[in-house]
Amino acid sequence: MITVSPASTTVVYTFDPVTSGGVAGTITTLVRAASTVISADLDVANANWAALNAAEIDCTNEAVTEYLWHIHTKWDNPGKVSELTAGCSF
Repeated sequence: MITVSPASTTVVYTFDPVTSGGVAGTITTLVRAASTVISADLDVANANWAALNAAEIDCTNEAVTEYLWHIHTKWDNPGKVSELTAGCSF
């Protein structure tokens, strides 16, 4: 028996500090038919928090005390609720 693995695609998102509020680095996705592997290598040491907060309505007048990340995807699960627009996204 020969196992054929589904095709995969790698997509790399590059963050240039000049155009991304001081954030540098990459997010790499390896997309397969049944799964996706996501790796992030981001440097936020020189992030412009005032500009980033101003761009995110949920973060207005909110001090950033920790870093969380999430991914926005199409939510296709009737009867369940996602947290797509809940809270500050930093």
